[in-house]
Amino acid sequence: MRLREWLTRLFFEWGAPLYARKLAWGPESALRDEFVAFLPAADGFHVLDVGCGPGYVARGLADRGAHVIAVDRSRRMVRWAARSAQRTGTNGLCFGVAQAERLPFPDRTFHLTLATTVLYLLPDPRAGLSEMLRVTRTGGWVATLDPAVTMNVPSMRAYAARLGLNPTETRQLVQWARAAHWYGGFSE
Repeated sequence: MRLREWLTRLFFEWGAPLYARKLAWGPESALRDEFVAFLPAADGFHVLDVGCGPGYVARGLADRGAHVIAVDRSRRMVRWAARSAQRTGTNGLCFGVAQAERLPFPDRTFHLTLATTVLYLLPDPRAGLSEMLRVTRTGGWVATLDPAVTMNVPSMRAYAARLGLNPTETRQLVQWARAAHWYGGFSE
C-alpha cells in the first residue's frame, strides 16, 4: 500500500469523529446542502451513497423520502454515521462497510448512485466510477462532488475573497484545495 493510501485510511478510520464535526458546518455544509437539493432523489428512490463519511448527504436524501444505503470503507466512520442518524431519527437509511472499487450490490440496483469527495481520494478513480455505473439502473443517475484538478490555493483564496467568506470558511476551502493538490484532484 502506498504511503498516501495508508495516510488516507488512517485519517478516515481514526479521525472519523473529528472529520464528522469538521463537515458539520462552514462552506462544506452549504455546498453539501446545494448538492442534496440538486440530486434527483424522489420519494421511493433507491439511492447508494458511496464513501458516505459521516452520512450527512445520506440523511438529507432519506429525509426527502429516498431509501438510502450508505457505505464507507471506514468501519469507524460507518459506526459514527449510523449513531448520528439514529440520534436524529432519520428513517429509510441503512449503513454498511464497502469499498468504492468493489461494491457488494447487483447490477442496476439503484436509481441514484453518488459519491461526495470520494473519487479523487481513490488510487484508481475509474474503478470506483465504473462500479458506481454498474450498480445504477438504466436511465438512473450517477453524481459526484469532487475537487477538480484546477482547484488550487490561490483560486480558493480569490473565490473566498469574492464571496466575502470569513477566515474559517476560507481556511476550509484552502485545505480542500491542498487536499486536491496532494491527491491530484479529479478530472474528466
